[in-house]
Amino acid sequence: MRLSSFGVLPVSIRQKIKLLAVLCVGFVLTGCDAFSPPEAKFVVREETTELTDDVADSVEKELESAFGTPHELVAWLKLPIDYGGIPGATEESDIEGPLNKFPVAFDAEADEVFQSQFREEDGEFHFGERGTRLDWVTGEYAGQTMHVTGYDPEKNFLTTREKMEIAPAAGDTFVLSAGDKLKAGRALYMEHCMHCHGVSGDGNGPTAPYLNPRPRDYRLGQFKFKSTKPAEKIRRDDLSRIIKYGIPGTYMPSFLLLEEDQLLALVEYVRWLSMRGELEYRADQELILASGLTEEIIDERIEDGDTPEEIQEEVDDAVAEMPELFDGLAEGLAESWAFAEDEESLIVPTVARVPDTFESRARGRKFFLEKCTNCHGYNGRGNGSMTEDFQENEQTKELYPEPGLFDIWGNPIKPRNLTKGLYRGGRRPIDLYRRLFGGIGPSKMPNFATTDPSTLWDTVNYVMHIPFEKPDEYTEVDQEYFEQKKAAGGEEPKTADRDADSAEIKQTSTGTTESSDQG
Repeated sequence: MRLSSFGVLPVSIRQKIKLLAVLCVGFVLTGCDAFSPPEAKFVVREETTELTDDVADSVEKELESAFGTPHELVAWLKLPIDYGGIPGATEESDIEGPLNKFPVAFDAEADEVFQSQFREEDGEFHFGERGTRLDWVTGEYAGQTMHVTGYDPEKNFLTTREKMEIAPAAGDTFVLSAGDKLKAGRALYMEHCMHCHGVSGDGNGPTAPYLNPRPRDYRLGQFKFKSTKPAEKIRRDDLSRIIKYGIPGTYMPSFLLLEEDQLLALVEYVRWLSMRGELEYRADQELILASGLTEEIIDERIEDGDTPEEIQEEVDDAVAEMPELFDGLAEGLAESWAFAEDEESLIVPTVARVPDTFESRARGRKFFLEKCTNCHGYNGRGNGSMTEDFQENEQTKELYPEPGLFDIWGNPIKPRNLTKGLYRGGRRPIDLYRRLFGGIGPSKMPNFATTDPSTLWDTVNYVMHIPFEKPDEYTEVDQEYFEQKKAAGGEEPKTADRDADSAEIKQTSTGTTESSDQG
């Protein structure tokens, strides 16, 4: 019987079983009896703290039920996470209880895992007197934990430390050594990532206040540099590439020396943290926007005549329905993260790259003038007019106190200075194509998914040539564009000297100056 991997168990199973097991994570400090480090804790979002006490406590309770704590992780099978472990199922047998041995079937890939992780002797795998963990997913013993002391791969029999009064039925599913990958990812994250990204993945670790740009906050489930279409989540491959090679121009270093299994474990833990944070965010939005269960809103309602008894009834209903709310939100969240791994989510150009010729770059320059100069500036120095305008905060609907651009986390950002040839999302042509096609949603860079692919390739060719551009190389293209724009009734464009190297770009139409990107 072939089984799917643990991270993609059949939907019916994932939906029926909420909690697989508590995965205990601990570490021992030797020689430090007089000192204990502060306990790592997941912090809640600011929006959660704005809810009434009863509702906020209920949100925290559901989060802990579904995800656990940093030291006691929980594998929630509703989410598309590869927690690690070896999935299996029981086979039909005429053995009657009580028994501690039964026939099983594993995925074809399990043999390799057994060989790499467990000791084999006389044709059998041995797991010591304590045994290795076995968590039942479905069947008579669903939700229970046992311990396997041996496995005979020739006869396909597992031996457990515990005796069972009733033999498991054929097809009952279980996971052996559940959660190994998540626990390994957590250990690596705490060692390499926590000091910047924080225990909760909120981008607020101990070193974060001293970094610019700020470390990523995973908790919205959004990432800047991905290979998927605009509305889709990031893929495992994208996270793996970012962790492996780092992000140029930021404090995100390369972890190229990690072993492949370590890298995959770290990717899975980051995805897990992101899903945890996004689920909390979606719940908060539902409770605040739809139900208005914050202290501030309730105070206003009481002033307007609502009775405390009426409001308390709403609060009680929200608390009672919290498990159902989390289940429903998790289903939608799981679908979106799972679809990101589907080939349909990937940005794949429908035409081959256009040859990098002057004609192609000239067409790309024209597109750049039409679509990109408001942010990146006439010369691609990241000094467009948007960097001097006051922008609206999409959440508060108020203007930011400072001019310039801000990302969805409220951090000030500057458009890329393309003259430097430094691209944070990767410098391959396909990387730049995907930035154009998919945009960079969290930083407000729009997508051009409906633009002709050949035009995008022309623009890729032009952008990659900007660092090597000669003065006045595209004078004719610029003049033609500006004349067409002026004839159409547009404002007279601000032109600039193409060979300017200083921080001040002379504007021939006004004589004023404009600062270039310093980052």
